[in-house]
Amino acid sequence: VAVLPHAQSLAELEETWLAVCALMDGRTTGAMIGEKFVEDIEDRISQIAAAPAEGEPKPAIYLRMLNYTIATANTLEGELLERIGFINIAAGQTTRWAFDPGEAQSPEGRALFESVEMIFCDERDVSIKMLEQSDFYRGLNCVLKDLYIYIDCAVFERQSLRMLDQLELMATGK
Repeated sequence: VAVLPHAQSLAELEETWLAVCALMDGRTTGAMIGEKFVEDIEDRISQIAAAPAEGEPKPAIYLRMLNYTIATANTLEGELLERIGFINIAAGQTTRWAFDPGEAQSPEGRALFESVEMIFCDERDVSIKMLEQSDFYRGLNCVLKDLYIYIDCAVFERQSLRMLDQLELMATGK
């Protein structure tokens, strides 16, 4: 039985994938396969990040639950958001998955949320209707202009290779 930790960063995720390959194919062969596997993943992420983007990087949030449960800098999702060319507005938050409510309600925090040009959320947990009814989100430009993309957050939680398809959806909108 192998118990692998939930990765909190891309580096930890790559370590997990290397460990799985070593377990499946033996230490020497698995390490070589794992290194190639990780290289291929890095290449795919780089290709996704290189997709043509319009203008400067856009401020965005990966919203997991209302109101302030968003991917911060010390989460895999927050790191991936930035890797594919977005500015994670929660990058300055030090608590995992929690944007400080007091800070969000401050004039500086409100301005930060006002700057958001894209929201990524899972329709099963946060719908545009919920955003439109939220006292905090309903007046934001990104909500008023329907600047959101529904993604499947479960693939990031399961840390499967399907994350790459979701990253492509996030980067291109398709």
